Amino acid sequence: MTELKQTFELDSIVSTAVTDLEKARLICDWVHSLWEHDGVNKPQNNDPISIINETNNGKRFRCVEFSIVIQGCLTALEIPSRIVVLMTKDVETSEKWASHYVVEAFLKNHEKWCMIDGQRNAIPVLGDVPLNAIEFQAALANKQKDLRILNLSDVSTPPYFRWISPSLYYFQYNVDNRIAESNKDSQKIMLVPIGAKEPKVFQRKSSIKNVIYSNSLLNIYHRPEP
Repeated sequence: MTELKQTFELDSIVSTAVTDLEKARLICDWVHSLWEHDGVNKPQNNDPISIINETNNGKRFRCVEFSIVIQGCLTALEIPSRIVVLMTKDVETSEKWASHYVVEAFLKNHEKWCMIDGQRNAIPVLGDVPLNAIEFQAALANKQKDLRILNLSDVSTPPYFRWISPSLYYFQYNVDNRIAESNKDSQKIMLVPIGAKEPKVFQRKSSIKNVIYSNSLLNIYHRPEP
């Protein structure tokens, strides 16, 4: 992570920030600006430096890569972070667009996890409180009036809410959140609504493997270990 931090001068990008939330906002905005989203393209390598280098040569990538780069940058800045895979209720039967990748960062100033959507350059907040993915889902379901998007671009809040809502049904987290390509086959935890089906297949074809299914937020939303 030292190489990532030095190569792309991350300290300079967040130099005006005082809190971890402000740092996350600036990193999200910077990564969002590096390339335009492409829902199909995959990079040659799954590490942040390789992805950024490819985008400097004109390549465009998915929400997956936005999340990998943001997580890498936040980790380099000593902000604990992890990738979260959001999945739709029909993840097993849908042919495409059944998932969306975001990042969650643990903000020391707020003592809580916060969701960061690099593809859309969006951080959900309720009033002045940043929300994690589960809290965001609840705020949308309850139509909280103070729910808004914190960002530095022109993303429109109501359309974003309508777009993201279907993806906020299942939530999948890696047990090991180190930046490594091998993470794709590592142990995972999936939060499943009480009474809902535990999905075993992704988009009709791919098996969902190495997953522990859970209904407990305590398994996920605790202070990260040092």
